[in-house]
Amino acid sequence: MGPSARTSTVGTSPHPDHAKISFKVPTASPSELIDRFLVAYDQSFHHQLTIRRVTVTANHLVSRHQAQERTYAEQLDLFADPEQAVQTAAKQQARRDQDYKLQKLILKMQKDFGKNAIIRAADLKDGAVAKKRNKEIGGHQA
Repeated sequence: MGPSARTSTVGTSPHPDHAKISFKVPTASPSELIDRFLVAYDQSFHHQLTIRRVTVTANHLVSRHQAQERTYAEQLDLFADPEQAVQTAAKQQARRDQDYKLQKLILKMQKDFGKNAIIRAADLKDGAVAKKRNKEIGGHQA
């Protein structure tokens, strides 16, 4: 596995499926992770079967500071445009930086105004428990 590999397992009937995702550089970008997970899901799993469980594991984790200190190289092929590769890498890094700033802002707002200040829209549906659990201690009633 690469330095920032992610593995997802989907338990289906009659047997589980597995997919492996590797990243060229470490990332904590939610949008980048979700995009890659959805591609792996669409390519690997049987959509006609019922999904009982999805498990995602992460290996070879490093801190943001450690990831920035490392150097990463990419082997281009004979026909690849090196300037295009540099531009693509710069766009991806800009996206990661923007996601990082957004996550920091969300965490600050939740710290200042409570965990329910910003929640996902799915947590507003009937039967969602995130808002209720955020009011409890450790997810349990006190």
